[in-house]
Amino acid sequence: MDDAFFSIDVDSGDILDCNDAAAHLLGVAPAALTGEVWNRAIACDAISHSVLTHALQAGRRLMFPPLILRPRGGTEIAVGGLLLPGQSANQRRVYSLRLWPLFDESSQCVPTAFTPSDTLAVLGVDQLCYDTQWGAADTARLMVDIRDSLLEIVRSGDTVSRPMASSVLITLRDVDIEGARDICRAVLSHIHRQHTIPGTETAGARICVGLAHGARGSSALATLVTANNALLQAQSVGGPEPIRAASEDDHKRAARHRGARAGDRPPLPEKSCTPGRPH
Repeated sequence: MDDAFFSIDVDSGDILDCNDAAAHLLGVAPAALTGEVWNRAIACDAISHSVLTHALQAGRRLMFPPLILRPRGGTEIAVGGLLLPGQSANQRRVYSLRLWPLFDESSQCVPTAFTPSDTLAVLGVDQLCYDTQWGAADTARLMVDIRDSLLEIVRSGDTVSRPMASSVLITLRDVDIEGARDICRAVLSHIHRQHTIPGTETAGARICVGLAHGARGSSALATLVTANNALLQAQSVGGPEPIRAASEDDHKRAARHRGARAGDRPPLPEKSCTPGRPH
């Protein structure tokens, strides 16, 4: 499917134009969008609404962290996005908003049997040295080995996903954030002992974890995206604490650092941090 395109008058909030892909993404006819105020037409969760609102107010080129849309009559969907301020015309500030699907609730990315009492932990590996001795295939093998190590230490009832790129999802059942943090400290200690041994090619690898606890009314998909954003913050900020619990400001921090050039269309920028179905 083509990118969904919206032309938005920032001052009034009106959608001036859109393409068929935009209407398809939202589950409506194109005529139902043109002339409608964007925050009524583009149904999304509260965090995504806040991101879009602040982006339009800021008036800068911006690549969004994953957003959660709620199409009319459909399932929730995670999308990537790009905002491009356009040339002012007739004293209007007109911006172009482009959105593209990443995955939805039926995707293998989303944990099964998720409940509000569970906590999702997205474990990600970065700072690997890519050279003639180490490549993408080596990272894939490392992630399989890390998953096997996780299966040795997680509690009975918890689930560990298959790796996707350089991340793995752990679903921690019936535990709050502080309990999940304690579990993840033990997990990281175990992983480091086995996979970042001094003198090996992976000795300098950094392993971080983003945590998000379920909440009533929050779907597994939204919780996964929130945990993923926490992981991205742990990786971008650095520091001595590699485990980061999600906060309400993560999406703002992620958006603040995602400046983009006009015409940019990144290849699913978040997918490398979004793991597969737990087993």
